[in-house]
Amino acid sequence: MKRLRVGAVLILLMVFLAACSSEKPETKAEAEKKEPKKETIAQAPDEPKEMVEQGPGEHYDEVKDLEGDALESELQKLTKDFPKKLSADEAFNRIVAGFSYDYRPAFKKVEDFDITFEEVEAYEKYKEEGGEDKKEGPLNVAILLDASGSMAAKAGGTDKMTAAKEALKKFAGSMPKDANVMLRVYGHKGSNDDKDKKLSCSSTEMMYPLGKYDAAAFEKSLAAFKPTGWTPLAASIAAAEKDLQGKEGNNVVYIVSDGIETCDGNPVEAAKKLHESNIQAEVNIIGFDVDNEGQQQLKAVAEAGGGKFESVSSQKELFDEVESNCRKRCMTHV
Repeated sequence: MKRLRVGAVLILLMVFLAACSSEKPETKAEAEKKEPKKETIAQAPDEPKEMVEQGPGEHYDEVKDLEGDALESELQKLTKDFPKKLSADEAFNRIVAGFSYDYRPAFKKVEDFDITFEEVEAYEKYKEEGGEDKKEGPLNVAILLDASGSMAAKAGGTDKMTAAKEALKKFAGSMPKDANVMLRVYGHKGSNDDKDKKLSCSSTEMMYPLGKYDAAAFEKSLAAFKPTGWTPLAASIAAAEKDLQGKEGNNVVYIVSDGIETCDGNPVEAAKKLHESNIQAEVNIIGFDVDNEGQQQLKAVAEAGGGKFESVSSQKELFDEVESNCRKRCMTHV
């Protein structure tokens, strides 16, 4: 019986080997075809420059205009084939590859910063006949400059603060000879961390007192601060009202800012109070690379101050707008 079992096993083994030898060997291509394709998802960039260069995700155009239930439904449809049990990094890389925002148009706006300026023609050319009645006394121009941390952001090889300083230096030097100019900055102390909010929100400082323009002194005043903290816009407008008290003449305020009030003040009320005071200053605001929310608030501030709001996205636009505003408004008082 034992010999019979051994013989049966040998027969089965021979049959199995014969069957194997009759099969055609599997080619490499066939083997690869059977194996599931392994996707390679690139590591998501974490540097701003790389994020811009990456461009939009594969499905960005499909979801960019959707919101609410429509957006959720489309996202579920587009992600249903994601593998199960992805790690956090793998999931993040897939989401970025599929749905990352297209930063290129926004970056293009601030990439075109230009340190050169067109030659400023004589102000006499731009005097408008039939303009507002001039007040007795000189033209007093108060410049309020946002020195909050966001002004340190890089754009086009330089930072916004450097661009603003260059524009304002050129602007102040282009004023009528008998005009007075002053420079006040705000948000230039502490940092934009919560622990420094109280210090930063109390930082508004006169850097160049109201007086005739002196190129060396004005340039020195611009070099005395760096962008660092929060945005006490209302406090700076209130301080400008005190700066101009007792100053006879035609008072005009220009504010250059890249964002909204972040110190719990009310800049609309401050601008209204300044405009309706005995100073009767006109408050004009240049929004420098400001988002939609910021534009709405700054526009309301300018309107409350009897002035105008304009939005610019480059240094050249900044200078051109400041110069243009002064041509339209300052020159009726010269």
